[in-house]
Amino acid sequence: MEYLVKNYEKNMQALKTIAHDFYERLINIKPNESLELIQGQTPFDFNVFDKNNDKYIYPKDNIKSTIEKNINDLDEYSEYSFLYMFGMGNGAVIRSSLHNNNLIQLVVFEPNVEMLFIAFHLWDFSPELTNNRLKIIDANKFDFINGLELALTYKAKFFAKCFVLQTPSDYYYEVYGDMMQNVNKMMLDGFEHVIMNAGNNVEDSLIGLDHHTSNLKKMIEGPIFKDNFSQKHKTDTVVLASSGPSLGKQLPYLKEIQDYVTIICGESTLKILELNGVKPDFCVSLERIVEVVKSFENVEDEYKKDVVFVRASLQHKDVFDVLKGVQDVLVMRPFKWIYQFGLHKYGYLAAGTSVANMAHELAIVMGFKTCIIIGQDLAYAEDGSSHSKGHNFGTKQDKLGITDEITAYGGKGLVKTNYIWKLFLRGLAETIFKSKDILLTINSTEGGARIDGTLELSFKEAVKKHVDVTKKKEKYFMAYPEAKEVEENFELARSSIDFLLKGGIEIRSVIDETFLMLQPIVETFRDKPLEEQLEVLSDAEIKSLLDKIEKVRQYLNKNECFTLFYYDIAQPNIVHTELELSRIKVRKVHNHKEQKTKMLEWIIAHGYYLFSISGYVQNIMERMEKANPFRED
Repeated sequence: MEYLVKNYEKNMQALKTIAHDFYERLINIKPNESLELIQGQTPFDFNVFDKNNDKYIYPKDNIKSTIEKNINDLDEYSEYSFLYMFGMGNGAVIRSSLHNNNLIQLVVFEPNVEMLFIAFHLWDFSPELTNNRLKIIDANKFDFINGLELALTYKAKFFAKCFVLQTPSDYYYEVYGDMMQNVNKMMLDGFEHVIMNAGNNVEDSLIGLDHHTSNLKKMIEGPIFKDNFSQKHKTDTVVLASSGPSLGKQLPYLKEIQDYVTIICGESTLKILELNGVKPDFCVSLERIVEVVKSFENVEDEYKKDVVFVRASLQHKDVFDVLKGVQDVLVMRPFKWIYQFGLHKYGYLAAGTSVANMAHELAIVMGFKTCIIIGQDLAYAEDGSSHSKGHNFGTKQDKLGITDEITAYGGKGLVKTNYIWKLFLRGLAETIFKSKDILLTINSTEGGARIDGTLELSFKEAVKKHVDVTKKKEKYFMAYPEAKEVEENFELARSSIDFLLKGGIEIRSVIDETFLMLQPIVETFRDKPLEEQLEVLSDAEIKSLLDKIEKVRQYLNKNECFTLFYYDIAQPNIVHTELELSRIKVRKVHNHKEQKTKMLEWIIAHGYYLFSISGYVQNIMERMEKANPFRED
């Protein structure tokens, strides 16, 4: 069977480029160690015997018909753009699924690399491996970060509500049931994180746009983040102080060693540190709500003068009033819409969801070797407290209430948390994972939740190993741009705003043309039963409408002013609409009536979809014009 060798060589060549870890494991594999191939006449007749579990992958007397049944069962998913399969099997079901022209990507989670060795001999997957239509994942190592990466795959998030984990054989349920459940949970958690990160209220994004736009002059006149922070650490170790319930027990020792480590805190921790005689080098601040002012107004002005404040450019303008006379650096969050202002030299920070994320990212940018985290509980203490003593808003803030239990620090039992803290925990774990090769992150909270990716050490032990207490740190001072550079960047921001506003006018013009054509048609469907709806339009009229809808969708997908700016701001609402559209798109139809019903639903849904997008674009334009600090009234 010469084709077996040729298939394997082609697959290995593809794998070498796109998944080198699997390639290395396969070239060193010992065939028939745990799995035995039972040959048949065709690849559909090949079975596999699991020696360790004394099980056949397929019923040994019914191999071909079992595989064909599994393939037929998957026909219900033939409209899906993304498929997820636990197990490779002998590769027949996977090969068949890849013939689906609607498929963007098929992800296979395989727990036994020997199974890949077998399937790669039986079938040629090299074209799909090369163009990433087929992605192979090691199911043994699959965790939340991996699930998040898959959920972030191009367009995958729009099909989050359609996610189903399939399997090519019941064998995988029987032998790897727990692992399969874990993969399923990690994928669901990943999709949940992506959707929650997108938000559920476009007003929050619009407030961010208001603040960022109105703050542009102050940001441009202030210290340039990129120039002042890139690899500018004065000590090798940084301590990130958060305001969790456990912070209090670490503060006496932090006060002792504060002259020998750089200290970064979030705005809510600043007052707590002041009360305990600790002065941070940096205070990071993220929130766009006006209430953040309270975190600064009760702190003595003299105390604030020695602290460098690093704040998101989309913070409320009132914060400037309580931070007069301090070193105040505005930095942009790495949102696509903020990139469109063109002020890249001012730098980007705070990709994550929490102020702790922002502090950790700052530690990465500054080039520290070691990061020690304290007070980052992300869980309620045993007495029910949510924050450390001295917090501006009290120690028991229970707006959300307990919604879950998660693994405790040290892996000892469970602690109570809420869904927002879980979101923060995932975001922090993601940043820690991505920076693990350049920054050692130690969790010395000694309480609260376990943070994946950190080394857990007591605070004193971490300091003993990583802090040089023989050398005092130097102060940090910010450099300001010259007047000429400031004026050049004023002009850059001004022209960027003008360009985005003109782009919005064009986008609305294209959308409204299609929407105004759809509106009266959609209205005729209102309150009509399905049978009457099906009689309103002919097949030819439906096709014409679908073509026009597809044309405007293609226009929006290719228009960078829309995709990178207007869509990015409005995505909290658009994403949720797209999720519902995807449910219509992937639905399998079996006859002409079902097909026509599906097309009518698609048309009706786009009446609302286009109307809402046009409204979002108009609202964004109006808000930006009003907040524009360069506007000539």
